[in-house]
Amino acid sequence: IAGDGCDGTCQREPVYLTECGRFVSSGIQPMSLDKFLFALSGDTAVRLETHGGDGACPADTFIDVDDSQGNDVAIDDDGGVGACSRIVAPLTAGTYVVRVSSQSDNGTEEYSLDYFTSDCSVCGNGVLEVEECDDGNLVGADGCDASCRRDAVILGDCGVYASPGLPAGVADFYAFTLPDAGR
Repeated sequence: IAGDGCDGTCQREPVYLTECGRFVSSGIQPMSLDKFLFALSGDTAVRLETHGGDGACPADTFIDVDDSQGNDVAIDDDGGVGACSRIVAPLTAGTYVVRVSSQSDNGTEEYSLDYFTSDCSVCGNGVLEVEECDDGNLVGADGCDASCRRDAVILGDCGVYASPGLPAGVADFYAFTLPDAGR
């Protein structure tokens, strides 16, 4: 019966991603996968990332994204936290199929899939959606500029410089000028 979670061949029905956000799966059985579908009305960047609800990685996952013709457009094994998967890719308008599978013989426990596009990304909210960085503000020269692109922190006099605290997986960048050797 369509819509009951299991298709006519007893495979899980796909989850339709109609808005950005976090989608929780009850887990993946051994030799199985979760399938998600989404459609883009225009060209945009997309981020797909698996993780546990606490941000850690509950199991080794693999993400495969295909276009409507069945062509691979993006794949990832361990690009996220730990053995979890993360894809950030520019995609053109169209319909896409996302398959999340387990790289473990035992399947996976409950996990989350984040789905974000440039259209729903908010710069300055402290949440890394599809931006290069997001440090929770729109101030430049602090490692992440007002457009959520990485920039350098300009160092002045000698001293200790503390990071403003960036999301996991984002690096701080610092810039400084050395005086002439004769000074």
